[in-house]
Amino acid sequence: MRKFVLKPEGQKVDYELYAELSPVPLEIIDGDIFFTKEERENLLKPLILNIGIDRTMEIIEEWKEP
Repeated sequence: MRKFVLKPEGQKVDYELYAELSPVPLEIIDGDIFFTKEERENLLKPLILNIGIDRTMEIIEEWKEP
């Protein structure tokens, strides 16, 4: 898996990264998954719910830009 970090601002996603991290195909338009910020947040919410806020925060810390 390639190394990447979360930054304060949102980052574009490419097909390679998405394929590496996701079990199902989604539409990526100009580096954004789905079309709107709201659609992306709606995708994120059940994932956070599924893994829990503690693990979500751990992942954020692991990927955060130094």
